[in-house]
Amino acid sequence: KGDPDISAWDSAGTVRPGVYSESSCKPNFLQVENPARFVRGPDARTIQTLTWNYLLAVNFQLLVFPLTLSADYSHDTIPLLRDWSDPRNFASVCLWGLLVT
Repeated sequence: KGDPDISAWDSAGTVRPGVYSESSCKPNFLQVENPARFVRGPDARTIQTLTWNYLLAVNFQLLVFPLTLSADYSHDTIPLLRDWSDPRNFASVCLWGLLVT
């Protein structure tokens, strides 16, 4: 009875939420919610990569040491990393070094 491919976890929505809902479409983010996504220009890929890697490091730091929690991290709360000389890149390098070893 019912679809044999749907497990109890799937029907509860805990494994793949949104798959069986009517609103299963791509999210529509605004620029204030994800400013790195909307960067344009010749250095856009570099800015996005540096920023997203830094955001991984920030989120890992918040997971391990939740000292500076905020209710909202949008609206450029964490500024974009625009070049390799930004000292915040050290946090990204440290995180990837930790994950690789």
